[in-house]
Amino acid sequence: MKALIAICMTTLLVACAARPTMSPTAAKIQIQPANSTLLSRCKVLGPVSASSGGFFPEDARQDASIYIREQAARMGADVIAQTNASFNQSNGVVSFQGTAMRCY
Repeated sequence: MKALIAICMTTLLVACAARPTMSPTAAKIQIQPANSTLLSRCKVLGPVSASSGGFFPEDARQDASIYIREQAARMGADVIAQTNASFNQSNGVVSFQGTAMRCY
């Protein structure tokens, strides 16, 4: 019984672990579909991708969005052209792929 309580408490602590925060620069990055005509005059900076998993799919989606925006911000991007988004229902992992771009 003590082992079960310890496992439950550990699971609860992991589920409530600190979530990532988004920098002001990353918060300004727009995400557009890769086929958007708005991207025709943008400079391609390079590929970006991020994944996150967890007990709650919406938290995983938000975390992956923060991770990909932060990666693009470090490259000097202001837009991400999203090429793929997926959710693996068996393990709760959300993945985003795209291209970091400078448009403005």
